[in-house]
Amino acid sequence: MKSAKITVICILTSALVFASAYQAEKVYAKQPSSSNTVKVGIYYSIPGKDTSIYSCANISHSGFEIGYSDSKKFIKLFEFDNNKIIVAPSGNFCAKSWESDMLYPGSMGEIVFGGYHLQLSEIYKTYSAAKAAAENNPNAFVAYSNGKYFIRIGSFVSYEDAEIEKENHSGSQVVSPSGNGITLCDLEVQKILFEYDDDINSFALQARNNGTVTLPNSYSYFGFFEYLVNNKKLNMINCIELEQYVKCVMANEIGTNASEEVTKAFSILVRTVPLTSKHAEYGFDVCNSSCCQVYKGNYRESPINDAIVDSTKGKILTYDGSPIYCLYNYSNGGASCSSAAAWGSNTLPYLTSVFQEEPEGSGFVWQKVFNKDELFKYLKTRNTFSTLRSEIENVEITATDPYGSEYVTAFAVSDINGNTVTVYNSAEIRGILEFYSSNFKVHYSFNTPVTDVDANSEKEYVTSIITAKGVEEIDSFGKTYDVITANGISKSIKSDLIVFDGKGKGHGVGFSQVGAEALISEGYDYAYTLSFYFPGTVLTNIND
Repeated sequence: MKSAKITVICILTSALVFASAYQAEKVYAKQPSSSNTVKVGIYYSIPGKDTSIYSCANISHSGFEIGYSDSKKFIKLFEFDNNKIIVAPSGNFCAKSWESDMLYPGSMGEIVFGGYHLQLSEIYKTYSAAKAAAENNPNAFVAYSNGKYFIRIGSFVSYEDAEIEKENHSGSQVVSPSGNGITLCDLEVQKILFEYDDDINSFALQARNNGTVTLPNSYSYFGFFEYLVNNKKLNMINCIELEQYVKCVMANEIGTNASEEVTKAFSILVRTVPLTSKHAEYGFDVCNSSCCQVYKGNYRESPINDAIVDSTKGKILTYDGSPIYCLYNYSNGGASCSSAAAWGSNTLPYLTSVFQEEPEGSGFVWQKVFNKDELFKYLKTRNTFSTLRSEIENVEITATDPYGSEYVTAFAVSDINGNTVTVYNSAEIRGILEFYSSNFKVHYSFNTPVTDVDANSEKEYVTSIITAKGVEEIDSFGKTYDVITANGISKSIKSDLIVFDGKGKGHGVGFSQVGAEALISEGYDYAYTLSFYFPGTVLTNIND
């Protein structure tokens, strides 16, 4: 497939994805959160996406505080000196090798932790009292169950095995794995350290001395972690103070090269996003991906960005007193896309199209070029176009943004047998085609250099040509033209290429980084850029 050369840089990811008009209205009506804690899904299971894990290695060079979460704050039960703890759901788990930091369901590994134990009858009021009583038995460990501490013994892979050992411990009872129980292990000494089982509060841990916890993804995180069991796998939620969350997100979403005023504006958007609690029904506010905002703990956190975040502390964008549904992109190509065009929903009043000429060379201009065969193969790899059976006959833009931008909202492709597929909504079109944006035009061209009508020069791809009849527009596949080449020679050529000329990068809705930089260069400040891209919104300080 031929295409013009372009420089590809990481897309400034969108803050959120519009799922439906109903969802948009639901989020729009929410009130600002009274909590300064953001709950971020690190490993989770939601419709269409499952990142939950079987176990998780937690590393902290300062040791750990072990406790639980009441969904708002961390309550400490005791401390561990260990620098590494493996957390897994209750049950039979094994490590496949001695070097592994992961546990998997089953009992067929080199190291096995059974999910059945003997629980002694005595109840202890504190962890330290139970731990002291358990120290004389190398196979004993402390368990917390619904507010009480017990001593458990052994690690058996079946109820029957535990029953046999029960005869040696008078008054004990066999404890089976529970549906929401958590087991903490030390793989180096092959020992269960602790078990947690509570019907109300979730197990939680954090680093001692306000340190960070490093996870298997190699990123380090502030705050504490909630662990929840879901279908014998772990969901893991990082609970972090709002301002610290903003500092962590900044470098991964906007980088460190933006101007100070644009970075200020962006910090306000980042702070606003979690207050709409997009994933509240699944137990957290936002996820760690571009579905919400890219969050990688303190990776790439910058003192410069941190200082800018501090300068806007507490500021968010609201509309009619509610946090707005924030969206942002790298470049919109000169006009923002309305939310109606992007997702087919009712347009929110602050997510309509605004128009601004981006400075020459500052935006993102791209081109994709296909011949008939290449385009058919390209489209057939996408399920949406599976009903196309033969050579492409026509490609047509049948609708654009009703609010005036040139973002495509209806894109139709037909084959020579009369099959037609039409894709609606600009975000869907961009995603299915895997183009940089849906702000594009469709042209037809030739696979040969010809004279450009406008520039009177030779170009590889053109949309108008000089023929014996004068200037003609190339308007379809397979049409034959008698063209005048760069050497002035008349030649018959059949149009065999389709060219997508595009502008912008991202969904184009809301805040444009390139456009905002242009406004700043004209003397406007961060507050104006926000009011420009989100008309009718108000800067609000949640700490007032």
